[in-house]
Amino acid sequence: MTPVRVDGEAAISGRFATAAVVADGTAAPDGAGGAAAARAWLVLAESAGVDGDLDVASTAAAQGIDALGDTYVQPDGSVDDSTDVRLHAADIATDPAQRATLLTRTLADRLVMFGWRHTDRDVEFDPPVNDEDDEGVGA
Repeated sequence: MTPVRVDGEAAISGRFATAAVVADGTAAPDGAGGAAAARAWLVLAESAGVDGDLDVASTAAAQGIDALGDTYVQPDGSVDDSTDVRLHAADIATDPAQRATLLTRTLADRLVMFGWRHTDRDVEFDPPVNDEDDEGVGA
């Protein structure tokens, strides 16, 4: 069976990115469109952060968090999601680098949780999400 692919894109400040959700099955998993767009936003947030454009990195990560919405949440509550704590910390952060890091990590972790929500569909992102940061999901 050919996997289902849902493409997403994002653009900000002259930057453009595409990404996709790829899953087993005959139909896209719930929320795949928002997750693909969120992955594209993460590409932009990460590249802007590397370039030192921290305001764009923060804005792109926030856009990705909005695009994903709550489609990453496990319906049975089986995953302890503490990413809201990071969002609060980002809201009160005065250091632009800290804010960008908090928002970018939150988005990356929520995308990983989206994949966990759909483990029965073998969901993957193109490009893959790096979830091997030094603190892990929920940190």
